[in-house]
Amino acid sequence: MVDLLNAKRKIFISYSFQDAEMLSFIKIKLGECGFEIVDYISEVSSQVISESFESAIKKCDCFIYIVTEKNQYSQYEYEIAQKLKKNIFVYIKENTYFEDLKSQFGNKIVHLWKNEDELAVMIIGDLKKFNFMYPYKGYQFEVLIEELFDSYGCSTKRESLQRDEKYDIYAQKNNIKFYIEVKTVRQMVVGKETISKAIDISQNMELQNNERFVLVVANIVPDKMKKQLREYKNLFVIDISNLLFMVRKSERLKTKLLSLLEFTVDEIEYQKPDDLITLLGESDNIPTENEIIKELISEIKDWKPIEKKKW
Repeated sequence: MVDLLNAKRKIFISYSFQDAEMLSFIKIKLGECGFEIVDYISEVSSQVISESFESAIKKCDCFIYIVTEKNQYSQYEYEIAQKLKKNIFVYIKENTYFEDLKSQFGNKIVHLWKNEDELAVMIIGDLKKFNFMYPYKGYQFEVLIEELFDSYGCSTKRESLQRDEKYDIYAQKNNIKFYIEVKTVRQMVVGKETISKAIDISQNMELQNNERFVLVVANIVPDKMKKQLREYKNLFVIDISNLLFMVRKSERLKTKLLSLLEFTVDEIEYQKPDDLITLLGESDNIPTENEIIKELISEIKDWKPIEKKKW
């Protein structure tokens, strides 16, 4: 089972051994932001030293190439990342960016920096811009949805962000294939743009009879919009009211779901996603005796006696 609380994005950083001390500040900052740093120099990556460069880079979510005068002619790792079609971020120290380097990178977008403080700001800013920082709650929500489909007896696989596919999670049960896209936004009601994009993706995928595209949002989809979505074959949109129904038997999953929301769900009614549940069946995640007891205690605490009217 995936450890939701400890899930981190992996970043491969390529740099010169001689710059290790200078760049330790950058790695500390990225670690504070929830990233796991992989390289062949730091102690952080000691567990992968025996692996090939290609294998290690392949497992990472993005590739950061930091160029100084110490490694301006060494591009071995960079070339591997290109071959693997990773999202690559190139940062070149300003005083080394002459004609030789300009010709090497051609039309590739590069960022010039003067000191490690400036470099740290650039890297973190770019990772936010390109959604590699998700934000972190979004990543936790994605892992939670994988666990949820696991609880319904699916075999699941979470895709890398570098994938060509337009979905985050692949799940399968009883020969039905689910391509799951996970979205979360701050506001309570999801915007039309998110729904429209899901419609376009599902239509362009040309899904077969045993395939479904599932958009899961940690927000409310208005009933009117849900009604319109039923017109689209092989597309399911699961919102917070459906999720609350699906996690109702597991206090653990429900607690995790509620912890990721930025609004209260007190007035949101559970809604059974009939079409999806028909394919998935009931969840195998039966509540334990302790979970049932805790739920009963919670209900007792919330119970208010009805006052008798005085005549």
